[in-house]
Amino acid sequence: QKGLAAIALGHLAVRSAMAGGDQDRSVYRKEDGVTMPEAIRLVKPLYTPEALQARIQGRVILKTVVWPDGSVKDVEVVESLDTEYGLDNQATSALKQSEFKPGLWMGAAVPVQIEVEMRFTLK
Repeated sequence: QKGLAAIALGHLAVRSAMAGGDQDRSVYRKEDGVTMPEAIRLVKPLYTPEALQARIQGRVILKTVVWPDGSVKDVEVVESLDTEYGLDNQATSALKQSEFKPGLWMGAAVPVQIEVEMRFTLK
C-alpha cells in the first residue's frame, strides 16, 4: 500500500542497545540473559506528503526501552533517514504507539532496551 512503511522486527532488526555497566541494572539488555520483548502491535509509520513528493526511501533505527507493562515511552533516533521531511518523527511516533510483550528476567517483567528498524519504501 502506497505511503506505508515496513517495520523490520527480527533477530537482526531488534537488538539490545544498552551500553555501560549500570550496577543497579534498572534497564536490562539481551546480554543479561533476559527474554527479549516481542511485538504485540506494531504501528506502521506513514509517509509525510513532503517525503512522498521527495521520494525518500530508507530506514530509521530507533532505540527505546520496553517497560514491564509493554509500553514504549522515550524513543531515540540512532540512525536518521530524514529530518527535513518528518520521517524520523513519523517513525518515532509510530514506535511510541506500539505495544510489546515485555522482556522477562527470572520470570518477572523487566524494562529492556532494544533497537527497532523501521523502513520507508515506495512501491
